[in-house]
Amino acid sequence: MKKFLAIICAAIFMIGCGGEEKTPAPKPASNKINLSNAKNGTYMVESSLDEKFGKSTLTLTIKDKKIVNAN
Repeated sequence: MKKFLAIICAAIFMIGCGGEEKTPAPKPASNKINLSNAKNGTYMVESSLDEKFGKSTLTLTIKDKKIVNAN
């Protein structure tokens, strides 16, 4: 009886550990932003109020078609 249980446990263990498919790693996000139409200036955006994280703001400064500051 002990041998039978050992065989059953080993079979269940092998079935549970085999055949796992690995999912491919996600591709990193592209960091290229088209600023060809952007005008120089400082732009601010504010999120809506979130119960967990509160409210956040983002300020971007654009100069010569490039982001020169982000807070």
